[in-house]
Amino acid sequence: MTFTALENERLLFRKFRESDFPVVYDWLGNIENMKYRKAVLSEAETHSYLDWAISSADAEECTDFEFATVLKETGALIGSASLIRLATEPELGWTLHRNY
Repeated sequence: MTFTALENERLLFRKFRESDFPVVYDWLGNIENMKYRKAVLSEAETHSYLDWAISSADAEECTDFEFATVLKETGALIGSASLIRLATEPELGWTLHRNY
């Protein structure tokens, strides 16, 4: 299956871009934003995550969908949504920037 952008009335779910790094690092590198997650990510770890999200979306056979979640009204990147294929069943997840 290939990556497909999705949308609803308020949100656009698109591929991540390298230019998203500052916003992505602002939420993944912030203890307040990540307090219910495993850990805060460093700049290098955030670059690795973003590289993985971009390469997964660009793969001929996309199995892990990591969507950049954008407010349609303003174009602001506000988080991510994930659909990941695990060994037993798929997992749905999301992360929102603390300002939203």
